[in-house]
Amino acid sequence: MTTYYISYGDPQGRSFWRPLLLILLIILALAVLAAIAYVIYELASGDDSPDTASAAGAAVPLVEALPPLYTDDTNATFLVDTSKSISEGGSLPAVKEALLAVALPYVPGNDGRAARDSRVALVPFTKLTGSLPELTPLEPEKAPEAATQWLSQVRDLKTTDRPAYIYDAVAAAHGQLVHLNDPDRDNVIVLLTDGADGGLGVVDPTRLAPCSVDIPTEPGEVCSPVLDKISVDPAKLVPCPPEVAASPGEVCNPVPVGVAGETIIAYEPVNPADLKPCPSQLGGPDNACYDVVIDYEKVDPARLKSCPPGFAEPGKACMDVQSDLTREGLIALLANSKVPNLKVHIIGLGASADRESLELLATAGKGVYIPAKASER
Repeated sequence: MTTYYISYGDPQGRSFWRPLLLILLIILALAVLAAIAYVIYELASGDDSPDTASAAGAAVPLVEALPPLYTDDTNATFLVDTSKSISEGGSLPAVKEALLAVALPYVPGNDGRAARDSRVALVPFTKLTGSLPELTPLEPEKAPEAATQWLSQVRDLKTTDRPAYIYDAVAAAHGQLVHLNDPDRDNVIVLLTDGADGGLGVVDPTRLAPCSVDIPTEPGEVCSPVLDKISVDPAKLVPCPPEVAASPGEVCNPVPVGVAGETIIAYEPVNPADLKPCPSQLGGPDNACYDVVIDYEKVDPARLKSCPPGFAEPGKACMDVQSDLTREGLIALLANSKVPNLKVHIIGLGASADRESLELLATAGKGVYIPAKASER
């Protein structure tokens, strides 16, 4: 019988691999520790996600914050605070740039196309009166003129001297979505603001008058006209056509108006004696401005007080104003909303005057609060 022996090498040779294996294990352990340390460092230093940026108080450029909120299968209402502080804070050009990015898909942040199967409305506001504009698509193939109209609306954005009734504006946009009742899309409200609800309103005591019968009032309340400033080039004023009811001495300002896909010229009577220098954000150096009455506001004369120095023209008075709906009322409305797929996103421009309230509203509306800045600088 033959016996075969199989050799596995010199037993002494196996000892050579033990130190090498130990070295490899040590290297692997160091690599794991380094990875853990890196993760801890990243968590401590934060990242660029919206949630982390908001929690840390870091602001993102507005032009990057806004377009991602208008996505496919969305009904989106953009509420734009146009109170005086927007202009004074230098935010208006950045607001326009960001709103243009919603319609122009080639800007940074978009993927080269408009949002599909989505509808949008642009609502500049201080105090909303009447119904909100209809939500319309921006896709060129579905609404060829919609993008052009959007660009025109953005271009014409201007600020006023009035405070913003933020809570009432959000409630109005929510009411429109309730009426729309669209369960097949995300229903989104995007509020751009730099301030708190309400503020100081300016009143001309010489123009106070009894309110009309369709405006409910409390005992002692009267009405003050709410004025809007219209910029005009005096050289372009023309004699009023015969069909326009103009008072003696008035001329007309021709205004292009889009009606049923066509542009027509509407004529607004203007008294040249009423023309005044425009605020810096309205028109060029050759333009002048006149006031038009767009609404009437209830006023309790007992609440009028002197305006802060430089806040208003001489002879004007001021009063504290705020939304009819309280913050708590709006939070309850949003938290118990029956609007399907509701999201209320709030973009705080600069150092928002009441960030706490804005964050609470966004949370109640199942949205996000995004602090934003005018530019990357």
